[in-house]
Amino acid sequence: MTSYYIQYHNADRIGSYPTENLDFDMEIDLLTLDNSVKYDSWIYTKKKVVENAVGQYCFLIVGKTEKIKKYYLWTFFKVEDYEINGSGYYSVYGHGYDFEHPILLNELPNFNDFKHFCGNFGLGFQNIDNHIFYKTLLSFSSETHLSTSSNLTSSETGNRIEYLPTETAQFDGDEFLKEGKVVQVLVNRYERNQKARQECIRHYGDKCFICGFDFTTTYGDIAKGFIHVHHLTQLSDINQEYHVDPINDLIPVCANCHSVIHLTKPAMTIDELKELLKKSSR
Repeated sequence: MTSYYIQYHNADRIGSYPTENLDFDMEIDLLTLDNSVKYDSWIYTKKKVVENAVGQYCFLIVGKTEKIKKYYLWTFFKVEDYEINGSGYYSVYGHGYDFEHPILLNELPNFNDFKHFCGNFGLGFQNIDNHIFYKTLLSFSSETHLSTSSNLTSSETGNRIEYLPTETAQFDGDEFLKEGKVVQVLVNRYERNQKARQECIRHYGDKCFICGFDFTTTYGDIAKGFIHVHHLTQLSDINQEYHVDPINDLIPVCANCHSVIHLTKPAMTIDELKELLKKSSR
């Protein structure tokens, strides 16, 4: 069964938008975001419930005071994996997209009740299946093009069936293009060994092995110990349980390098990506 979650970004308190390189002084209604689908780290949370959300969907809501407090639907993504840093924060990532024009929620039916249901968005990452407003959020979003990821992970191994909703998009005149017919998508999920991850980081350190990026230096203590760990041989290629060698089978990489590695099938080798970096810096 498909479930839905929200995370809240208090732009007033944080002093920035969740999307990088945006002018914070610009009103949200005037922003145009890149709405292309990408594999990225979308949110940070200390809520352990995120471990149960792998394979499900999350809406990111942003609040900012512009004369009055305004709330916008900003991002929709599929929870596909997470990393835990040394401070106990979960970095949650998967395939998703920002809305080209974030959607104002204040005046929508049931929004005020939904805000109350979410503790005025003070409860952090939470499930919203029991409030009807999730259907309103879903009406602006599309699961269909987020359903093709093959890099899902969770704390258990198995198959999950997803049911994707029907959508209809209107074009010129009376012509309609239909998509979103209900389909079943079977997804293999592969167990990750946290001890092997820790041993890998203990051996190599928590800087990116490819580009040298250091999360702690850039973001401070909140990102202490945070780094992705890449399997040199994809678990989906092995397709069975095996004894992982933390030194020879795993390598620490930053989120950007990890995403680029998986842009090709089969995934790039470490040396291939290092060579790309060399060429781009010439």
